[in-house]
Amino acid sequence: MQNGYYIVIGAIIAAVFSVLTTFLNSWIAKSKSKNEFKREHSFKQLKSLYLSLYGIVAQSEFIRYRYKFDEQYSLMEIPFLEVQNSIKKTIINLKEGIKTSVSIQESDITKFNKKALVDLILEKQEFSSQKLLKLAVAYRYSHNFYLKDGLSENQREEHQLYELVLIYELVITIIKETNEKLKECDMDYDLNEHDYGVMDYNIFTTIDEYRQVTNEK
Repeated sequence: MQNGYYIVIGAIIAAVFSVLTTFLNSWIAKSKSKNEFKREHSFKQLKSLYLSLYGIVAQSEFIRYRYKFDEQYSLMEIPFLEVQNSIKKTIINLKEGIKTSVSIQESDITKFNKKALVDLILEKQEFSSQKLLKLAVAYRYSHNFYLKDGLSENQREEHQLYELVLIYELVITIIKETNEKLKECDMDYDLNEHDYGVMDYNIFTTIDEYRQVTNEK
């Protein structure tokens, strides 16, 4: 009788252990599959959208460093810097004489601008986070109204404020989310950029160090 009791207990323990093992293996498999899917999706986001956005922001940050804007203005005051190349064209008008107008000459450098950020996010929105997409849509709306004729000074200032804050949020979010996705893909990322959304451009200080060394010689 006692032997039979132990046999029943042993069978129950074995059954419970089997159920727990099956459940645990299933949970591990699902968790692994979920992590692999997340990693794969993050890689697609980086490849299709975020690294391109990060490159555009990196040009803005180099301009900030190159011309010492960081010593005069905070990131919130001037969140994004872009370049406009201009060429002069002379237009002859028989009635009014000769006039000189300035037109923009597009290049790979001038293409890296705020509009490019927003257009890229909207074009590749399936790879964007919800936050980034919302910011892009809001920025496009505010920027469109900011450029309209016939606005009162108060209206223009209001849209200008929205535009400034939204481009600031766009830049911060792009830097943070790019580093987050690099982390999820087990790639090198910058912890400060991940946490604060401010690009680290210490790599550019090599230029100043080189200049200092050559001047000393």
